[in-house]
Amino acid sequence: AWLRNATIRENILFGEQYDVGRYEEVLRVCALKPDLRILSAGDQTEIGERGVTLSGGQKQRVALARAVYSSRRILLIDDCLSAVDAHTAKHILAECLLSKTPLMLGRTRVLVTHHVSMCLPFAQYVVVLNKGQVSLKGNPAELQDQGVLTKVLAELESSENKEEAVDATRKGKAVALDAAVCHEEDLFQSVFDTTPEDEYSLRRLQKAAEQQGLGSGGDLSALDGTLVKDEKRESGYVKAKVWLTYLSACGGKWFWVGSFALLVSCELMVVLHSYWIRIWVASTRSSSTNRSIYPALEMPSSSEQQHHSAAYWIGIYLAIGVVGVVWRMLQMSFAYSGAIRAARSLHSQLLRRVVRATPRFFESTPLGRIINLFSRDMFTVDDSAMDSIVWWFRDLLSALGVFAVITAATPAFALVAMSVSVLYFGIAYYSVSTSRDLKRLESTSMSPLLSLFGELILG
Repeated sequence: AWLRNATIRENILFGEQYDVGRYEEVLRVCALKPDLRILSAGDQTEIGERGVTLSGGQKQRVALARAVYSSRRILLIDDCLSAVDAHTAKHILAECLLSKTPLMLGRTRVLVTHHVSMCLPFAQYVVVLNKGQVSLKGNPAELQDQGVLTKVLAELESSENKEEAVDATRKGKAVALDAAVCHEEDLFQSVFDTTPEDEYSLRRLQKAAEQQGLGSGGDLSALDGTLVKDEKRESGYVKAKVWLTYLSACGGKWFWVGSFALLVSCELMVVLHSYWIRIWVASTRSSSTNRSIYPALEMPSSSEQQHHSAAYWIGIYLAIGVVGVVWRMLQMSFAYSGAIRAARSLHSQLLRRVVRATPRFFESTPLGRIINLFSRDMFTVDDSAMDSIVWWFRDLLSALGVFAVITAATPAFALVAMSVSVLYFGIAYYSVSTSRDLKRLESTSMSPLLSLFGELILG
């Protein structure tokens, strides 16, 4: 039976409008009233992934109730009597499948079942399948008159008798007889219980509240028997513990010292590259125009530079570029080796925790949430985390370098830069906060979609 990860009521309604009278009648004919009285939250009980909190017979009857509650004129029912006991099967057959009430009036019921002897007297058309092939089909009365149905029924009844004999031997005849009588009486009393589920749920919550001392005006939402809790979403800044976990997984303190040193060296190579062009340009000027605005970086006179050819300047320029490229590749390789190390470490820890989790964890955690952790969240660790850190350091060093050069040339620029920086920090505060919350909302909203997609594939 295919069920959604939702409450029993939501599975039965399946998007249809809630009609109290129709809903109560469906619960009665499908013999679900006794089960709802046993469950702690009644029809508000969440059944978990693939109905893990329900037995096989309960799942069959909830799926049957969903079909019966719908407004479809043709019902395809797959062996709804196989996972229930004989008394419940007789009740479902008489009150649901053969019912002449408005609930089932005018609806075609196609039933697949192994309970041939029970259902055959009421069938209008029968099809017998044997190893995937149609071995017999037609009107039961006509087939009986022709004598072709007798042999098939004998084989089916012998197999059913063997199964019943095994069940009787396993349980014990006396115990089985007593249990059958008691169950029949309990079933009769519970099935025909006229108390509406809404009223019964309210009584149950009030009783539970009194037992826990909440009082009549207390919050009853904590007693609704919710199985799957909402996914927790962080707020505010990313906690230092999260950053330290990632930084440690990359390689620890010495990895980041080496990575920062390589990053600073790369930025110095960029500055040296531009500075060499400045020397080259200054060498072509006359001594009167060669004076630098930086006394500490004074260019040599043109008379001292005229003996250098163009190949000399281009060769040094090319050498600086090649060294810069090699140094940048070394820095990127070093940084992303740490990113790969962190991704492997965090993925192994996550997998170890999930594999060693208790069954209760899988009952209360949707599969889509686990898939989201291993796919989208791990993709962020693999692809975005190290990029964000490296580019942040590069932009910071570039900004500090530009600020230092311009301030050395024009000291008054420091005041303007600080005023602009305050404005940018104010804008960045709101921008980053909004972007961070949107990313978190996007991440948590993906889990229900993955769960729903998985349920749709199974259904």
